[in-house]
Amino acid sequence: MDALALAWSDVPLELIERHSLSRYAHERGGERELRFLRRNRRPLLPVWQDGQLLILPWGRKGGGLTWQRTVDNGLWVGAEAVEIRASAGLDGGVWYRIRQGVRGLVVHGEAYMIVEPASHYYHVMTRRDRMPVLIGERI
Repeated sequence: MDALALAWSDVPLELIERHSLSRYAHERGGERELRFLRRNRRPLLPVWQDGQLLILPWGRKGGGLTWQRTVDNGLWVGAEAVEIRASAGLDGGVWYRIRQGVRGLVVHGEAYMIVEPASHYYHVMTRRDRMPVLIGERI
């Protein structure tokens, strides 16, 4: 996953100001959104944790992806399961819609996105061997 986007209207203004997120603003189809890119100097992710939206560092400076099997095998001791908020994802140069969000983990104040082996369709679409674990849907 190269980036996530979230509608501007889904992020409280206080968070936008506190984290200087206006620099991540873009227009898509006449709607304003915030784009969270892994390649940013200081990559961030919008995370729903403990009933509130937080903006957290993307673990390992944007390299923070972990396989679902590592979660299933109990290798993330002390990590908390969270929802990474997103309305669109970018992978392999292709933007696609995300309905509910992406499964993730937070450990030591950093967010990690959970990935799984890519479906045939996702692989054809993005040329990637892994894809994010989406909440309530599968591509």
